[in-house]
Amino acid sequence: MASAYQIFLPAMQAFLGDRVVYTERGRVMGLTELGWSLSFILGIPAVGWLVERVRIWWAPFVVFALVGIVLLGLLWLLVPRDPHGERHSASTSRLQVQALLHSPHVLIGLAMGLALTSANEMVNLVFGLWLESQFALQLAALGAASVVIGASELLGESVSALWVDRLGKERAVAVGIVLNSLAAVGLFLLGKTITGALIGLFLFYLTFEFALVSFLPLMSGTFPALRATVMAGTIAAFSLGRAVGAVLGPLIYGLGFGVNLGVAI
Repeated sequence: MASAYQIFLPAMQAFLGDRVVYTERGRVMGLTELGWSLSFILGIPAVGWLVERVRIWWAPFVVFALVGIVLLGLLWLLVPRDPHGERHSASTSRLQVQALLHSPHVLIGLAMGLALTSANEMVNLVFGLWLESQFALQLAALGAASVVIGASELLGESVSALWVDRLGKERAVAVGIVLNSLAAVGLFLLGKTITGALIGLFLFYLTFEFALVSFLPLMSGTFPALRATVMAGTIAAFSLGRAVGAVLGPLIYGLGFGVNLGVAI
């Protein structure tokens, strides 16, 4: 499923980038991102309800497969195909990739995406341990944190969809990163009580999601001739960032959660 997601997402983003003007692209891409947070908020309870009713742990996967087949058919029927002239030969594609690798805008953008997701993962991976050790409320705190994170991601995507085009992509990403860094400081300062910790997590994930969603339309305009490859590289940078953060997060956590936040900043 993860591989299918990695194939579909950059292709969808490139498709939107080819058909939506840059000045309105942030709104359109932001609206599509709402699907991920809504699937978390609505889908997780639905999966739990289904498993409880049928007592079969793999039942949701059957539903996912059937819904996926239906949606694949709808995409095949409703989404217009690329004009033949937009396709390139292998030799042409190689030349374009070489040009992409010499583009400072693309390379800096990929590095920034990697750093952004690495920083988030260094907090994301260990905040549950921190809540458990700090408040001794593993199940209650993690359940509340899941609701908080889902709501903050939904709000962050909504705010990005509404404001990224008005602010400008570069400014929106910059504002998001600065606010996310400040939210990390706030999480450290507020994390003395469970209420403060949840507020800090809400702000941290809200600002991260705003920065990340605003980043996608920005990257879609860096190399229009090879937009699909750029977006695939962006998603790959996100995945690599998650992997780097997953390695560093537990190692740094031994020094204290505050150190995780400091390194993330």
